[in-house]
Amino acid sequence: IAIVENGKIKGINEGKANITVSFAENEMYFAAKNKTIEVTVTLNDASVAAEDITLDIGANATIAATTTPEGLKVDYTPDNSGVVTVEDGVVTGVKVGTAKVTLTVGGDGVYAENSTTITVTVKKIDTNITVDEESLDLRVGDDSSVTATLTPADAGNVTFTSSNPSVV
Repeated sequence: IAIVENGKIKGINEGKANITVSFAENEMYFAAKNKTIEVTVTLNDASVAAEDITLDIGANATIAATTTPEGLKVDYTPDNSGVVTVEDGVVTGVKVGTAKVTLTVGGDGVYAENSTTITVTVKKIDTNITVDEESLDLRVGDDSSVTATLTPADAGNVTFTSSNPSVV
């Protein structure tokens, strides 16, 4: 619990201990009545904070954890939803949904354990279609090619559907 060296008492583990101060008699002096010092050693406070995160499927982000005191090791524990994975503070979106990730510091015998939980929302990736023609004027029997570009390009293929197949 504590170590004593030349009157200096140092806490080494959480708990309680009694330190006895004594003086044994010698040729000139009688022994003194012992004094007892009650020592309680507590763990140091620790805390961790982070913000919620939103990311796309397949994307990753670093969880910006702030610890007090600064520099404490943070353990990251995702829930069992399968929505995200977490490795060394980097969260990756696996499937659409919401997951909870618990950040924990302390619990090491020096700092009290403390944790916080953040929400990670994984969403589908936004897509966008651009066309090289916004409107066309055609005569019966004429045709025109329109180029449509889907972003991101690897999202799939666009389809063209007429609102009135008897006209176009």
